[in-house]
Amino acid sequence: MKYLILIVVFLNTMVSHAGLPVSPNTADSLVKLGFTEFRIPQKGDTLAFNDQDKKQGFALYSRDRNIEIFPYSYPYKGERLDTLRLRAAPGEIESNGFNIYALSDLKKVKAEAAVKPLDGKSAWLAKAATVDDIVFHVIRSTSMEKNEKSFMHYPMFVYGPESRAIKKGATGLFWVTIKVPENVKAGAYHAAVSCSVDGTPYSFPLRVEVLPFRLTDKGVPRFGAFRSNVEFVSEEWEFLKETGIDMLWWIWPANRIQVINDNGKLKMDFTSVDAFVERMKKAGMRGPIAIQLGNNCWGSLEIALNKTFGTRLFEGELNSANVIVGDTSDPTLGELYPQACSLMYSHSIEKKWPRLTLVIYDEAPLRLMPWLRYWYPRVKKKAPDLPIYGVFHIADDDKYAQIPYCDIMCANRGHATTSMLAKKNDKEYWAYHNCDANRSFGKVRFSYGQIPSYYDATGMFFWSYNFYRGDPWNDFDRDGGDADWVIVYPSQDGKRPVQTLAFKGLIEGIDDVRYIKTLEDLVKEKDPGRWERLNAHIKSKQNKMFEGIILDHRVFTDEDFFRNTKPTDTENLRDFVIKEILNYSK
Repeated sequence: MKYLILIVVFLNTMVSHAGLPVSPNTADSLVKLGFTEFRIPQKGDTLAFNDQDKKQGFALYSRDRNIEIFPYSYPYKGERLDTLRLRAAPGEIESNGFNIYALSDLKKVKAEAAVKPLDGKSAWLAKAATVDDIVFHVIRSTSMEKNEKSFMHYPMFVYGPESRAIKKGATGLFWVTIKVPENVKAGAYHAAVSCSVDGTPYSFPLRVEVLPFRLTDKGVPRFGAFRSNVEFVSEEWEFLKETGIDMLWWIWPANRIQVINDNGKLKMDFTSVDAFVERMKKAGMRGPIAIQLGNNCWGSLEIALNKTFGTRLFEGELNSANVIVGDTSDPTLGELYPQACSLMYSHSIEKKWPRLTLVIYDEAPLRLMPWLRYWYPRVKKKAPDLPIYGVFHIADDDKYAQIPYCDIMCANRGHATTSMLAKKNDKEYWAYHNCDANRSFGKVRFSYGQIPSYYDATGMFFWSYNFYRGDPWNDFDRDGGDADWVIVYPSQDGKRPVQTLAFKGLIEGIDDVRYIKTLEDLVKEKDPGRWERLNAHIKSKQNKMFEGIILDHRVFTDEDFFRNTKPTDTENLRDFVIKEILNYSK
């Protein structure tokens, strides 16, 4: 515990690194405190460096974007970068990375933030393409074999670009992102990506292939995020919508609805939530919205009713945790709780919110099933059309107990069983997974896209968008436990949050689903038999991928997650789908 306190003191005095409030000296300080660096083994024959590489002091290389790059990565044979290639449909956001491997100490490396179009028809790329640094962040080691005093350098923040030094034998990672305008015609477009190394300018070609079709939103699962009580900045709703996220789920304290006692009558003040939802609607976010009224240890709505109306609470220890929920023997509470839920639902209809669903208790089977059994029929009697969302996250045996007490079954593991049970019991099936900045582009992409596609979920969430304790930029400011559950970091410009490489992977996961649905829309209506065969083939590819990963446990590194499946398999599946779309279009 002593070493952790020392780390907190050090990191709280950090200086800015790459324009972000993180220290460039964190690793050195951790080593002095007895920490060791955990490194993912690099596997491959080293690229043969030519005379030009040696003269300029570096080599450009590009690895499949789904495979992790670290500062100690080196270029493998066949990875020399000649042209960076991206392929996207009109309206799509697409990205890819490139690397600079230092053959000597490089003091000042800077990529240009904009690309230079190489012909007149490619002029749109000047505004549509951006180049960023990927800032390696020092985080707790997330290896299964970790000891509690180890750390990693992890590719995390998409930010910049700014000048940086790259030591001999180290890699610098950069990321190119394009948002293809809706009106761009199909074809190949060309630009140059430029950088300077110790004052000398260099450039390499960028080729963007715009596909002759648009991605559908028809029949695509609604994608969403769990958000905490961190305030949104001015353009955050638009940022989410642009990246494909429509749904939001939040805990009661994050968007608190004020409970009012008006001479013994229940009223609710929705001012804050209405303002938030209006911003969602203005940005084009379609919902649904999920509001959590309680977790597995306490009931937020019951506590609010207690404070306002003096209703009774139950407080005690259940299943190794302190529990604070409503006393269901209190007749006043028995009337007020369903009434509050009904008021929320009727208000959402009146104000034309996106579809509202309520989570009575998150992870109820852990401790609070007796309370869920009490509240669900009473809430449904008061508001029969209000959907109640149940979280299925533990052993299969516990799934059956919760099925009668929810309308939407949402799982983060055991998807095959839960989706089957949802269909059998005429429930909606949603899914969620842990997607945060300490997980790779490839792993987040796989989880967020392939889970809802393969298991036919109509909604997909991830935990968590912006939940953190203490300092989000400091992974060592508390004793033990997982990293902060964030996939974006606090805004530095007051407009949009700081993106991470994991968030880029999340965007690709959404688009993977859209590509498959685009193929379905194209083929199914005109040739249903062919679609059945294509769909079966795609499902078989997905099934093989799922058989080769470890999904149902909290694993972090690619080596933990991808066992027989390769991180590149998602890319190969998209390539197959694009090929089929183009073939059928002909």
